[in-house]
Amino acid sequence: MSSILGHGLVGISVASAIGGNQPEGKRRKLLLMGAVIAIVPDLDVLAYIAFGPLGITPHRGITHTLLFAAMMGAALAAISRRYFSLNFRRAFLLFSGVMVSHLLLDYLMGCGPAVPFFWPFAGQGYLFPYKVVPTAYYALSSKGLIFALLYPPNIFCMLLETVIFLPPILILNRKATLPKWCLIAISIIGLLCSIAIYNRLL
Repeated sequence: MSSILGHGLVGISVASAIGGNQPEGKRRKLLLMGAVIAIVPDLDVLAYIAFGPLGITPHRGITHTLLFAAMMGAALAAISRRYFSLNFRRAFLLFSGVMVSHLLLDYLMGCGPAVPFFWPFAGQGYLFPYKVVPTAYYALSSKGLIFALLYPPNIFCMLLETVIFLPPILILNRKATLPKWCLIAISIIGLLCSIAIYNRLL
């Protein structure tokens, strides 16, 4: 899995790109929602710890499907579209897009349980043949999750995710102090480092 940080940063990027012009206060709330919603599929781990298997696998099960992303996107769009002055179509695109970003990151990680995009219509899971984005480790016990937060490879993963995913946020929200080309270069270099490290060294 990507880390909570990585999923959150990409969720903010998607919300920034699709959210349109919002008053500053509402924009902050929309970006925060993007970060939180992007993490939702990984709550299957907490559900497994608390209740045992509820989906097709302990992790990357039902919550990691396009159907779940669409249902969550529709529900969130119906609830919040008026507050953010978005029509239903745009709000659905935003919230389901944030959810799908989670699936794509896990797919591009290239390892771990395969992502069952098309469940229940097809049971096959998918993983990219190469590791593109950084890999964070998880556990299926409460003690294991606490340990995972302090696990050095996970800390390294989050540092690399910051290098890759923070520049797009700065560009999209016009918060950059560096030139746009420089931020894009930083992000690309981080991505290339991720590919080299996780495919060659780890």
